[in-house]
Amino acid sequence: MKKDTYVLGISGGFSIGNQDASAALIKNSEIVSAVEEERLVRVKHARGMFPKSAVQFCLSKAGITIKDVDYLAFHTDTYDNIIQDIQDYMNFHFGYCPEIKLVNHHMAHACMYLISGFDEAKILTIDYSGDGICTTLNHGKGNKITRLKEYKTPNSLGVFYAIITQFLGFKMDSDEYKVMGLSAYGKDDSKLNEKMDKILKIEDKKYTFNEKTYKKTNTRQQCRYSEELIRILGKNRKSDDPVTQREMNIAKSAQKQFEKACLELLKDLSSMAKSKNLCISGGSALNCVMNSVLLQSEHIGNIFVPPVAGDSGASLGSALFVANKLGFEFEKLKTSFLGPEYSNEKIKKDLDVLKLKYEYMDEEQLLEYTSDKILDGKIIGWLQGRLEFGARALGNRSILANPQDPTMKDKINKIIKFRETFRPFAPSVTLESVANYFADAAPSPYMTLTFDVKTDKLPAITHVDNTARVQTVSKDDNELYYKLLKKLEEKSGIAVVLNTSLNIMGQPIVCSPKDALTVYGATGMDIMVLGNYVLSKE
Repeated sequence: MKKDTYVLGISGGFSIGNQDASAALIKNSEIVSAVEEERLVRVKHARGMFPKSAVQFCLSKAGITIKDVDYLAFHTDTYDNIIQDIQDYMNFHFGYCPEIKLVNHHMAHACMYLISGFDEAKILTIDYSGDGICTTLNHGKGNKITRLKEYKTPNSLGVFYAIITQFLGFKMDSDEYKVMGLSAYGKDDSKLNEKMDKILKIEDKKYTFNEKTYKKTNTRQQCRYSEELIRILGKNRKSDDPVTQREMNIAKSAQKQFEKACLELLKDLSSMAKSKNLCISGGSALNCVMNSVLLQSEHIGNIFVPPVAGDSGASLGSALFVANKLGFEFEKLKTSFLGPEYSNEKIKKDLDVLKLKYEYMDEEQLLEYTSDKILDGKIIGWLQGRLEFGARALGNRSILANPQDPTMKDKINKIIKFRETFRPFAPSVTLESVANYFADAAPSPYMTLTFDVKTDKLPAITHVDNTARVQTVSKDDNELYYKLLKKLEEKSGIAVVLNTSLNIMGQPIVCSPKDALTVYGATGMDIMVLGNYVLSKE
């Protein structure tokens, strides 16, 4: 009998520049498990860490040992002595190291195409930098990916967005999504747009980043922009300064410039690859506003943005690359629920150890109770099934609330998340009714696209520019969560819930019931649902 083939992909590394460590395990043509190290060790981004805990989880989920793994795939191929470093680490911590395959960083990102469900596609990868490259234009056909063009670092859209993020007083490689959210509050300023042209020049089918505005530093907590950027844009905002209209306008201008550059890349790619399908990956693909701009382009009919577009997805991309070379073929990704799960028995044990009061409810009771409480204006923690792999909570590690309540956005930002007031919240909506509430909506199971909101009945999830970052939910995606949305529709006429990640600002999304209880206890959350167990502060 033929032995199964296991490929273990890892991202992260040993230097402080390596972040978003994760592990993903493939058995033949099946993605068995995947998890970010940060969720297990509770350190956001897990900077400078090798994904030891993530590897241990992936092996235990598959019921195998490290000696059963045929290949270990790593997401970069230019680091000095990296094979020796990995072998030493694996031998020290696991007592064995499988054969190591190094995968070019941007090829790892591009390999997300293999789980897009497309037979052919244009593939764009955009990030800060990986193996000295920051942008690639590719063509995918069948199981073959051909790189057509590349941009070398620091001529990088990721670098451009990172230094703007720092200039506005936020953390680079971490808070870019805040700049995206802030951009909606900006006003169009033609003089500012002219200044942006001096930082990122956009020409027909290409961009050029002004490298004089950038300086290399040893760590990412140091200032990466030069005096030249201050000369162009004026005084920077310090992290503790209030956010003013000026910062909002800069964010808007930078976001628009970024979108324009991506559109030119798409034009260039479309002149070389005719498919109307687009697969986009790399850290910059977390910019869901830009993704939606590309989707509206005449060059695109369908888009695939993986739930793990950034470096945490490079573990999976690396494993896909190696498995593909071995002749394994992959179907369209069916789920991002690839992490740890906790049984009712385990949850009850934790609750009893902590001497907490709780109530057990069967599924129908749970759906009735939770939907009633959401519509009563309560804020609910919701932990079910396997943990999501990726940046977004998709209904298994979520905070849920009534999207029809105009006070809810400010309330959650203030008493649960403890974060900036300009930050928006996302809606989850049943796939079949998405068009009732959102204009030109497409399936968006991983919350990677924004659409215009068509109704005034959803103030808590409607951003200041009348958009929302939408998650569509079908019964196949997440049956229990889908049933909850149907229950809300039955009672309120609206199949939408406010969904934000179950965490506090600056912390990773929770993994375990104990992590969830920490958030519950430390915030103004009303109710916590863990599997079939319910805790309430009422």
